Amino acid sequence: MNCKPGDLAVVVSSAAGNEGKIVKCLQHVRHPFIDAGVLDAWLTEPMLRNVLGKQVPSPDFRLRPIRDPGDDAVDESKAWLPPVPLPIIDPELLEVGK
Repeated sequence: MNCKPGDLAVVVSSAAGNEGKIVKCLQHVRHPFIDAGVLDAWLTEPMLRNVLGKQVPSPDFRLRPIRDPGDDAVDESKAWLPPVPLPIIDPELLEVGK
């Protein structure tokens, strides 16, 4: 499962347009979903509405927790950037060794 009780989570996919919403996972439940069978889901705060406008538990596979990554986390955000050219320095402008 992606989430744990008490987690804040972001909705990553939704047929009802709930993507990007932040919810708090309160309680794990097993819930029957149309065309999907019984799935792991969460009672959340706020409860989200489905395409029919009914408030239903949020399936776990549609949520991603927002957590402290811990002390061993590695920031990989620089890996997403394109290569940045380094400035060219004219050695004649440097006063090294004079």
